[in-house]
Amino acid sequence: MSDTPWEVLATCPSCLVEGAAIEMMDPLHPSSRFATPVERQCRLCGRHDRCDQGSVRHPGLGVCPDCAAPLSAAAQQGESGCESCGLRPQLVPVVAPANLSTPAAATEALRRFAASEGVD
Repeated sequence: MSDTPWEVLATCPSCLVEGAAIEMMDPLHPSSRFATPVERQCRLCGRHDRCDQGSVRHPGLGVCPDCAAPLSAAAQQGESGCESCGLRPQLVPVVAPANLSTPAAATEALRRFAASEGVD
């Protein structure tokens, strides 16, 4: 497995637009052991979340970064936390999503999104 971070396009949990959110995955970050992104930012509504889990304490794939207990398959797929200590990295809000309930706000958000993609 490479130790290079990568980005994934995902559905934003706020505006529900498929591919609008960019999730940054980092195999060296503890959250990666729980299939949790380090950071997620929506290009449409602006929602920005970061993982609450800090730096690696116990390095190694397949083990909890907090207590070093082996992680179950469910924990490694993001379906549960560590069965030993209960650790489960969560994304916490950094920037709240914009309110896109009016046509003007939605249109402006779409313009910004299109511009970020290089579309006029």
